[in-house]
Amino acid sequence: MSIQLISLTKRLITIKHPSSCVLAMNIVRTISTKQDGSKKRTIKSKQNVMNQWLPLNSDLNRFTTRTFNCAQLNDRLIGQKVQLCGWLEYSRMNRFIVLRDSYERIQLFVKRKQDAEIISKCHLESVIQVTGIVAARPEKDINVNMVNGNIEILVDHLELLNNSKANMPFLPLRDSIMSTTENVRLQYRYIDLRRAQMIKILRLRSWMLMAMRNHLVERFGFIDVETPTLFKDTPGGAQEFVVPTRFKDQFYSLVQSPQQFKQLLMVGGIDRYFQIARCYRDEGTKSDRQPEFTQLDLEMSFTTIDGVMELIEDLIQNCWPIQSERVKLCKPFDRIRYEDALNKYGSDKPDLRAPDIIIKQMSCRRDCYMLIIPQDYDTDFVIKNFLQNDLNPLLNTSNFNGRLNHFKYSSLPFQTHDLDNDICNEIRNEQNSFQANDFIWVASGSDQMNCLDILGRIRAHCIDMVENDRLSKLGDNSDGQRKLSFCWVYDFPLFAMDPQTGQLKPEHHPFTAPKPEDQSLIYTDPANCTGQSFDLVINGREIGGGSIRIHSAELQSYILNDLLKCKSKSMDYFIEALQCGCPPHGGFAIGIDRLIALICQQPSLRDVIAFPKSAQGKDLMSGSPGQISITTKQLYHLIPSDPILP
Repeated sequence: MSIQLISLTKRLITIKHPSSCVLAMNIVRTISTKQDGSKKRTIKSKQNVMNQWLPLNSDLNRFTTRTFNCAQLNDRLIGQKVQLCGWLEYSRMNRFIVLRDSYERIQLFVKRKQDAEIISKCHLESVIQVTGIVAARPEKDINVNMVNGNIEILVDHLELLNNSKANMPFLPLRDSIMSTTENVRLQYRYIDLRRAQMIKILRLRSWMLMAMRNHLVERFGFIDVETPTLFKDTPGGAQEFVVPTRFKDQFYSLVQSPQQFKQLLMVGGIDRYFQIARCYRDEGTKSDRQPEFTQLDLEMSFTTIDGVMELIEDLIQNCWPIQSERVKLCKPFDRIRYEDALNKYGSDKPDLRAPDIIIKQMSCRRDCYMLIIPQDYDTDFVIKNFLQNDLNPLLNTSNFNGRLNHFKYSSLPFQTHDLDNDICNEIRNEQNSFQANDFIWVASGSDQMNCLDILGRIRAHCIDMVENDRLSKLGDNSDGQRKLSFCWVYDFPLFAMDPQTGQLKPEHHPFTAPKPEDQSLIYTDPANCTGQSFDLVINGREIGGGSIRIHSAELQSYILNDLLKCKSKSMDYFIEALQCGCPPHGGFAIGIDRLIALICQQPSLRDVIAFPKSAQGKDLMSGSPGQISITTKQLYHLIPSDPILP
């Protein structure tokens, strides 16, 4: 029966009378409905995720051959002629196709035989252009999973602009992506970028950067200044990428941050500077680290720690892109001293979504520490999954060398063979503070920081898992329900001891000023000197850091030359600049990639960067880094030049 109907349909379509086309369309619909089963009759109110961050009233079609994009199509345009361009996402019977552009999707009905023949030769993800009439779908054919699922386009003319290859590595659809490895997605990133989620993230990123730029310029009079990327190596910082030059044995370094340049701008009287800066660090690649990254960098003269913090709080609150979360952001953010963060939360990046879950030093043993996850917090027993799937990998990647016990309070009577009596007795004596399903972790060892670190990691993982589980259960109702905890961590040590060399190294960088009350310790006991540095932490993730800088040439020279044993001559230009009337100044840098990943709830920075490096630090799409020719090596004096023949 279906074959006979299809044959009849083909004959009707060859007739150029409109009623014949309508009849043919209804026959095809009848066949497809029988093949696809029953359909819902009403369309949902569905948010267009790809276009949330486009400016209102944007002229998105000017300068193009299209008259509308798919997101602009709605039932108010029924009867109008439109021209669309995009990718072929789906085809059925060469008559019903789905066109996708950078904004949405729309169903097309192909009326003409010659157009259907073109579609029959097209592969999915081919680029096409169509002209047709907007029509209402019959109620039974409404697609509730599409924003414009109550309309379709009756195609008058179809043109194939570029046919894709037959065997695409993958398709930018959810089901295809779920079965595609990350390395394949990175290798064919230009396909991966077509996904609605990627387009949404990049638009959100663009919106937020523009909002930050406008906020700093229009409200506070900052100047956007571009500083060089090619510079020289900086002492006391991260490992830098070296750039060879045509001058023998002379090299540039790619900047790890615009730190020195922005301080020199303060000397130069540019007292409110910012830029969206590209930075480079040769430190390997992790889920929260890339060899090249973007940061919002800013600096102010005649400021204080409170002044910088207030500016960043105002910036974050006014430029947070998700409105339902922005209205809940409260200033000022919480503040916690570095030492208190370590002692209470086992981390200098404390997650304060559960501020009452803290680490306690046990009274009976000074080398024992206890972490309690209350049963009222973990009502769905998410920690059980953590124990089964994540605890061992966590221990394997940490340097914990002590003893770790974990158990529910109800099983305390059965822990006597694993725990010493004095520990059991102390827990038992506090029985009024516990519930049966409270989960208890006990870490013991001679290294206090080692114990705090492992409990801090466990705490952070458990909070992440519980909060993610809570949001996943809310599903579509999770908008605005995410917990956000902002806090400042301050009073960091100015220096730390390098365990390999036994020498002092900067905790942040060598340009951080000591607290005024600790300045004398620089010369007598620098290891116990506290710096005027501070980090912004959101949900246990460091998003940015800043400090008040050293503006005294004498103090800066002493730290670089006497304490850090840096090459004094390499920084003479900077010391001299400080001698030429440098004002007190301070600044901050926000890691844009980390911030966007947190806002979009993405586990890796690679999910919020258009063309990221892989987990191994390579560009899988282009195959870089790669080899260079012998001639190029000789040009940059990387190998000896050919001898000159007489």
